[in-house]
Amino acid sequence: MGSFLKTIESYLIHGVTRAYIVRWFVISAVMGVIIGSLVWILGKASNIILRSIVLPILGYSPNKPPPLVFAFSFNIFMKILPLLIVGHILSYIIVTKICEEARGSGCDIAFYNYANRRYLFRLRVPFMKVLATLPTLSLGASVGKEGPAVLIGASSSSVVEKIFRMDLRDLKVAYVAGVASGISAALSSPLGGTVFGIEFLRVYEIEFEILEVLYPSLVASIVSYLTTVLLSGGVISPVISLAGITLHLSIANPWVICSFIFLGVIVGGLTRVYAEVYHLFKATFFKLKYSPVLPPLIAAVAVAFIGATTPLSITTGYDWLNNLIHYFSTSLRNFNPTTYAIMVLFLVVVFKIIATSITIASGASGGMVAPTLVTGGYIGLLTFLLFKLLAPAVATSSLLSVLTIAGAATLLGCVYRIPVASILIVSGMTETWPYTPLIALSMAIAYIVTGHWTIHPKFKH
Repeated sequence: MGSFLKTIESYLIHGVTRAYIVRWFVISAVMGVIIGSLVWILGKASNIILRSIVLPILGYSPNKPPPLVFAFSFNIFMKILPLLIVGHILSYIIVTKICEEARGSGCDIAFYNYANRRYLFRLRVPFMKVLATLPTLSLGASVGKEGPAVLIGASSSSVVEKIFRMDLRDLKVAYVAGVASGISAALSSPLGGTVFGIEFLRVYEIEFEILEVLYPSLVASIVSYLTTVLLSGGVISPVISLAGITLHLSIANPWVICSFIFLGVIVGGLTRVYAEVYHLFKATFFKLKYSPVLPPLIAAVAVAFIGATTPLSITTGYDWLNNLIHYFSTSLRNFNPTTYAIMVLFLVVVFKIIATSITIASGASGGMVAPTLVTGGYIGLLTFLLFKLLAPAVATSSLLSVLTIAGAATLLGCVYRIPVASILIVSGMTETWPYTPLIALSMAIAYIVTGHWTIHPKFKH
């Protein structure tokens, strides 16, 4: 502890000068504008296509109950299959013919390049990542924009390196700041994005570097967030919304505490399943490397089948999750969960994991952060339905909402090994700060169950 305090003191006295602050403010601000603009373009374009073409095919309507069913529809299959094939093939062409770095979720290459000290990217990477992700994200695949935003942020550091002619140490700082900025722009969470960049890249292993990257990361995160706000006309809706739901939840109620412990156990177990399924598909598709067009075609057909059977398991999933939260909240008094409803929601979780894993493992461009958040939210809803059967008196809309948020934060934290950042991100976007202890409890239990299992092979047990 003493050495850490001496490091802080030395850094504050000798490391922070007016020139340092001004220089990194300018560099971080430029990065924030670039990253915020690219992430906003990706999100805006994909939402327009997704909500006007794909979601209506799947039966989504914000004013109607979600299709919580498990039954194959040949009509939906034939409508959604061509869209998914086009999306996967377009993404495949871009990542194989134009920009190999755009393959996959974005988080993986950002992490491995940092771990192997490969901080420089080709200048085309942030722009090609947007183009490679847009077809899969907008045409129904179970992917998100947050993973690509991480790579957009990391690779944008190479763009500003050309402008400001940075040395290797400065490039490393810009790399971390770019990752933080990307998440901030994608999830509208500057504080959570700042912590994500540091926590995800494991910079905390070297005390001095935390202080060195903190200021640039915070500035870049704030500027990228403000850029998306300005481009959106001054209003940004959180990706997970509790609008219209008043929260009144006693954190001292034994049943409430038990529900979050139980949630942690479920999330911990499913994290291990998530990691195994993802690595299984990745290993399977690696064996098909001599027929590279097969993996995206197989993934497209598989996701189309899943979407035609349980629509809630495909697309990014934010619209489905928000629809479920508000549907259950408004109809709570008249809704009695049946074994069928619980089983269907469990199957939605399982097939969401499969749809996400098979899409990313096939090499298509798209992120796993958003599907992971949504899957965690589904697990929270599933936990609520189980507790409504056991203790209906405490099964209020407040418990439903906070369990959903806790499930999203816990699964994201366990899958990516970012417990602090995930709590900050999800609590920030939903304004559930008073219930952070319950979310942290769920996270702690899930971490015990999960062990070292994660989607990153380096941390696999």
